Amino acid sequence: MSTLFLYSLSRMRGAMAGWGVILASMAALLLPFYEDLGDRRALVEELLRAYPPELLAFFGGDVQEGLLTPEGFLHLELFSYLPLLLGIFALLAGSGLISADEEQGRLDLFLALPITRTRFYVARLAAMCAATAAILILIGLGVVVGQVISGIPISRVGLVAVLVDQFSVLLLVGCLAVALSQVVPSRRGAAIVTGLIVVASFFLNGLSELNGSLEPVARLLPLYYAQGGDAFSGLRWDWLAGKLAVAAALAGIGGWRFQRRDVRVSSEGTWWPLALRRRRRRAGEAVQRLAQG
Repeated sequence: MSTLFLYSLSRMRGAMAGWGVILASMAALLLPFYEDLGDRRALVEELLRAYPPELLAFFGGDVQEGLLTPEGFLHLELFSYLPLLLGIFALLAGSGLISADEEQGRLDLFLALPITRTRFYVARLAAMCAATAAILILIGLGVVVGQVISGIPISRVGLVAVLVDQFSVLLLVGCLAVALSQVVPSRRGAAIVTGLIVVASFFLNGLSELNGSLEPVARLLPLYYAQGGDAFSGLRWDWLAGKLAVAAALAGIGGWRFQRRDVRVSSEGTWWPLALRRRRRRAGEAVQRLAQG
């Protein structure tokens, strides 16, 4: 299984390098920029006061207060919207975990090897988790580089807590995409549905800051439970446990469906509830023909 894990991880190396290097480079520039803000901070705060509250609500918390600390600045400029950005990677990786090979006609070749579907699924899932962790580690290293350049002290333990929180949210999104890819007819469909859920969650979080009646709906979606830079002051362990439990349940659903369905060749087939109804109808027609004969 380790060979399959390394092979699956190597297939994601381009995505890991692209997302990780770009976001790490941006993260490395943030703390030096915060240091240069210096005397212009009052001007920036005055500019922020002119922004509409509807826009500032999407960053969460008190934006003007956040500019007073390096941790708050990192939250505003990076960690508040990182789940939305990396959610794109997570949903593409999750939706294509099995379906990409299936739609390209390679999955049946992999399953012909002397390996069970369970081991194949677990190896692919572990590779997705490792790739997500690698991207976040690169981002964390970028923040540390920026800290060394600027000399601004931030809590390394708090930074690890932020990255753990981000990983749990991305794992939840990725496992949701995996589960959907085993239910809807295609990888594209699973990616679209997951993307709509992530985007809706992001906007509902912002709107719920303005309209409290939307908060019960926002609580049902994954990005509500992303602490972002607030995790510098401590993880919410109940949220973390809940995210990991739901991610594990979704991964289990995806694995259960993968174990029990037929492999499509070059994306043939249809949505499984409709296919099941069609098979039952055909079976009923066959029974009627036998009864008449």
